[in-house]
Amino acid sequence: MKVGDLVRRIDLPDPDTHWLRPYVGVITVELKEFRGESYDHRLFKVFWGEEYGTFVMPEHKLELVSENR
Repeated sequence: MKVGDLVRRIDLPDPDTHWLRPYVGVITVELKEFRGESYDHRLFKVFWGEEYGTFVMPEHKLELVSENR
């Protein structure tokens, strides 16, 4: 995954009612660290739209929908 890719969140706690269920987000930044700490897995800032904003997500909770070409 890379900046510009469209992603969908997987492993939702309750996929039938979770607010992210129908949404696709755009990766805006790949983080090397977050809040001063390094992590063993890749982290991305994902923009979910104006109503929800941008959140930091680990790669293993994201599914690639399409790649930026």
